[in-house]
Formats: sequence, C-alpha cells, structure tokens
Amino acid sequence: HHLVLRKAVEVGMSTGEFPAFTCFNTIFIVRCGMLGGENLSSLIRDTDYYLDLSRRFDHKLSQIYLSIYRGVISALIGKSASSSQSAVEEESIHSTEAHVTAVQISRLLVSFWQGHTERCSHFAGKLLRNKNLGSHNRVFVAFYSTLNSFRAIRSRNGAGSKYIKIHNIYPNAIKVLKSAERLSSWNYSNKVLILAAEYCSFEKKNENAKAAYAAAISSSCSSNFIHEQGLACELAGFHFRKIDENKDAMDFFNQAKDCYAKWGSQMKVDFIQEQLGKF
Repeated sequence: HHLVLRKAVEVGMSTGEFPAFTCFNTIFIVRCGMLGGENLSSLIRDTDYYLDLSRRFDHKLSQIYLSIYRGVISALIGKSASSSQSAVEEESIHSTEAHVTAVQISRLLVSFWQGHTERCSHFAGKLLRNKNLGSHNRVFVAFYSTLNSFRAIRSRNGAGSKYIKIHNIYPNAIKVLKSAERLSSWNYSNKVLILAAEYCSFEKKNENAKAAYAAAISSSCSSNFIHEQGLACELAGFHFRKIDENKDAMDFFNQAKDCYAKWGSQMKVDFIQEQLGKF
C-alpha cells in the first residue's frame, strides 16, 4: 500500500498539479512510514519534499499534517524540532478535532520513544477518552499506552498508583490488538506478541516470557518493522537483566542497538548504549 501511494503521488505530480488526492497521499505516505518503521533519515527527506510541494501549491491541510509528522520524525532521530515546527504542534491553534487528535498522537509517540511515562500516559488518557478516535488510531494508542504502563511498573515510576491497574489495561489492549490482527496479521501479530511477552514478564512467568519475546522479535523481523524489532529486543534485554541473565540481556540490547541504528534513531541508539554501560 505504501508503494502504491508513492506511485499515486508521482502520477499526480506528472500532471504538473497538486490535486487533493495527491495531497492526501503524501499525508498517508508519511504517516505509514512513521508508524511502520521506515528509515527516519529517508522519511524526513521525503517529508521535506512533500512539505515544499504543499507550500508551493498553498495546500494548507497537507502543511498542517506534514509539519506535525515532521516534528515526530525529527524527535525520533534525536533532533529538536525548530521553533516554527513546534508552534505548528500547539493544540490551541488547530480548529478541528482531527488536527488536535493528530497532535496528541504525535506527542504520545514521541513521549513513548523518549521514555517519558507520565507524559505518555497523559496523552494516552486524552486519546482513549475521545469517543471519535478512529479504529486505526485506537489500535496504536492501546499498544503504546499499555507498553508505557509496563515500563512505568518496571521502573517503579508510579507503581502502586494508576499503572498498577495493568490487570485491567492489558486485557482491553489485547482485545483491540487481536481484533486488528484478524484483519491483518502482517501489521499486528508482532504487536500482540510484544504485549504478551511484557505481561508474562510482569507475571514472572519467565519461560513463557522468553518464548514470547523470541516470537515477537521474529514476527517483527518478518514484517520488516525494524523499529518494533528493536523494541522487542530492548524489552527482552530488560527482562533478562531483571532475572539476572546478563549475558543474554547484553545480547538483546546489542540487537536492539543494531535495529535502532538501521531505523535511524540516534536517540534510541544512545539510550541502549547507556543500558549496555550498566553491565
């Protein structure tokens, strides 16, 4: 689908115009690349190209969404968004609920990958209370917010408070993810396995957790989701470190580092290097 959208943009541009369908395709191309783990350096180059087109043809809608997504990609790489990009992300300037939702999802993603548990939880709560949140968005919010809760418990940040309600959060998230998996195992099976691995780790079912992490890594690799392969390796590293199997933990952290390097996230490479320095 991603390649089809790119081809549609090329066809649209060959006419010398920037019609509405071309505009929407650029938005979806960048969104799919951002959520699907496309190389971030390539993705930001494409986004800048599409932004230039949207400005040249004065297409306001694509400018809004592409600017929001560019801020996310820049943060994932490890760069600070410029002041003008940051201004675009302010919820108060957006007049439609869809724009506000896009901003909130962008902040959820950035805060998750940066490891800011409270901030991630804040935006997840806002999004999940939105009855008009689309099904595709709800799947990703459920996935990241549940992983964020596991992370908070693991780091003891909020343990004993709202995060300890994982027994309620996890079944709801798995229900949403499995429903999506029935429609597309390629896109969602690895996410179901990542959540399952984290739950087994939380429940101290260590052998089950080991098998689930291995399956999650394999599934993410098969679907070419390099960022989620890195995430599964990272979470496996934390699990093995928790149970004092440090050699395996280091192996998984090194695998995560390689995946994040291929993804193009220097921010995550640096984070994993910090974890390796603790052994």
